[in-house]
Amino acid sequence: MEPEASAAPRGSTPFRTAALTAPAEAALWPRRTICWAAGALVVDLIFMGGYSCAMFGVLGVVLGFGPQALWLLLRGRGVEARAAARHAVIWGLTAALACAVIRFDVSRAWTNQARVIAAVHAYHGVYGRYPDDLVQLVPAFLPAVPSARVFPVVFAEFSYYADRGDALLSWTLIPPFGRPTYRFSARRHGYLD
Repeated sequence: MEPEASAAPRGSTPFRTAALTAPAEAALWPRRTICWAAGALVVDLIFMGGYSCAMFGVLGVVLGFGPQALWLLLRGRGVEARAAARHAVIWGLTAALACAVIRFDVSRAWTNQARVIAAVHAYHGVYGRYPDDLVQLVPAFLPAVPSARVFPVVFAEFSYYADRGDALLSWTLIPPFGRPTYRFSARRHGYLD
């Protein structure tokens, strides 16, 4: 004799043995979402400078969880609609935090670039040539060679190339491409990629 098949609870999947009720499941969403958002933001800041979290956070709110919350609310599923709305708010706050970090970090990079440019021009004025490496600016022209950015860690340093009476300084704005440059002989800013 075969056991009687019971109806699967709402929200359960074949991979779940113990399904939660809709209110209990909805109560877990914010905690899970906060963990995912925090983890994604940390990894993104280390490798991409926050750009992915900013983009996907906004897309998640605009194209994903915001419309989902509205649809669930219109269907009369208030508990699930509130959970989707909380989900959207958490990803929206993650995107806002990523944008704030990006703004601070890029502003810091432009300031540090101006300091390095001034130091290289001062070195050129004293020695009549450009330094072979930025380390030659320390300690006479700079107390230490600044990093371009805090985030991403992978692309944080300035790139400096000196050759035959000219030099080029660059750093990564949007990893792995998007590099603002400065050509010292022409005293001109440019952009690669």
